[in-house]
Amino acid sequence: MRDVWTDINALFRNNKERIGYPTQKPEKLLERIILAASNEGDIVLDPFVGGGTTVAVAEKLKRHWIGIDQSVQAIKVTEMRLQKQQDLFSQPCAIA
Repeated sequence: MRDVWTDINALFRNNKERIGYPTQKPEKLLERIILAASNEGDIVLDPFVGGGTTVAVAEKLKRHWIGIDQSVQAIKVTEMRLQKQQDLFSQPCAIA
């Protein structure tokens, strides 16, 4: 792994991955970080959940996760994103 990653592009307005949250990060970026820093079944903590990219990728990679944000908008965006990704909220939710 190199010190500078130039192979992951920023998300532009017309990118199909965009969900409308202003500080959204590319899923590939969070995937690389989560794979490097954790194993399946580990817990991933995102104390500033924002658009939910970290928790969405953690879910895909079979990690448990905790997402926290003080913004009601961020929580709603994250819930909608995860509901779209799968029917996750039929069970208790870990977003606080």
